[in-house]
Amino acid sequence: MSNWPSLGLGTSQQIHSWVQHGPDGAQATLHHTPRFVTTDMIALRNAAVAGVGVVQLPSGHGTRPADGWFIG
Repeated sequence: MSNWPSLGLGTSQQIHSWVQHGPDGAQATLHHTPRFVTTDMIALRNAAVAGVGVVQLPSGHGTRPADGWFIG
Protein backbone atom coordinates (compact mmCIF):
# COMPACT_ATOMS: atom_id res chain seq x y z
CA MET A 1 0.00 0.00 0.00
CA SER A 2 2.92 2.36 0.51
CA ASN A 3 3.21 2.78 -3.28
CA TRP A 4 -0.46 3.67 -3.76
CA PRO A 5 -1.57 7.33 -3.95
CA SER A 6 -3.39 8.25 -0.74
CA LEU A 7 -5.93 10.76 0.49
CA GLY A 8 -6.06 12.29 3.96
CA LEU A 9 -8.63 13.66 6.37
CA GLY A 10 -7.41 16.64 8.36
CA THR A 11 -4.87 19.34 7.55
CA SER A 12 -1.82 19.26 5.31
CA GLN A 13 0.42 20.22 8.26
CA GLN A 14 -0.24 17.06 10.26
CA ILE A 15 1.54 13.71 9.98
CA HIS A 16 -0.68 11.20 8.22
CA SER A 17 -0.61 7.54 9.15
CA TRP A 18 -2.83 4.49 9.12
CA VAL A 19 -2.58 1.62 11.57
CA GLN A 20 -3.12 -1.77 9.97
CA HIS A 21 -4.27 -4.72 12.07
CA GLY A 22 -3.47 -8.27 11.07
CA PRO A 23 -3.71 -11.85 12.17
CA ASP A 24 -2.82 -12.74 15.77
CA GLY A 25 -2.88 -9.10 16.89
CA ALA A 26 -0.12 -7.97 14.52
CA GLN A 27 0.02 -4.23 13.79
CA ALA A 28 1.83 -2.12 11.21
CA THR A 29 1.83 1.68 10.91
CA LEU A 30 1.87 3.12 7.41
CA HIS A 31 2.96 6.76 7.18
CA HIS A 32 1.85 8.40 3.95
CA THR A 33 1.91 11.73 2.16
CA PRO A 34 -1.58 12.28 0.76
CA ARG A 35 -1.98 13.81 -2.67
CA PHE A 36 -5.25 15.37 -1.48
CA VAL A 37 -6.11 16.47 2.09
CA THR A 38 -9.43 17.89 3.27
CA THR A 39 -11.59 18.17 6.36
CA ASP A 40 -14.68 17.35 4.25
CA MET A 41 -15.50 13.62 4.44
CA ILE A 42 -17.85 13.82 1.41
CA ALA A 43 -15.14 15.43 -0.75
CA LEU A 44 -12.71 12.75 0.45
CA ARG A 45 -15.10 9.95 -0.49
CA ASN A 46 -15.81 11.55 -3.87
CA ALA A 47 -12.08 11.83 -4.60
CA ALA A 48 -11.60 8.15 -3.76
CA VAL A 49 -14.52 7.11 -5.98
CA ALA A 50 -13.04 9.23 -8.80
CA GLY A 51 -9.78 7.29 -8.49
CA VAL A 52 -7.62 10.05 -7.00
CA GLY A 53 -6.25 7.71 -4.30
CA VAL A 54 -7.02 5.31 -1.48
CA VAL A 55 -8.62 6.53 1.72
CA GLN A 56 -9.31 5.26 5.21
CA LEU A 57 -13.07 5.39 5.73
CA PRO A 58 -14.90 4.99 9.02
CA SER A 59 -14.92 1.45 10.38
CA GLY A 60 -17.05 -0.96 8.36
CA HIS A 61 -16.89 1.03 5.09
CA GLY A 62 -14.38 -0.52 2.78
CA THR A 63 -12.37 -3.51 1.80
CA ARG A 64 -9.40 -5.16 3.39
CA PRO A 65 -6.15 -4.19 1.62
CA ALA A 66 -4.47 -7.58 2.19
CA ASP A 67 -5.53 -11.04 3.31
CA GLY A 68 -6.19 -10.98 7.04
CA TRP A 69 -5.27 -7.29 7.43
CA PHE A 70 -7.50 -4.26 7.86
CA ILE A 71 -7.00 -0.56 8.48
CA GLY A 72 -8.68 0.80 11.55
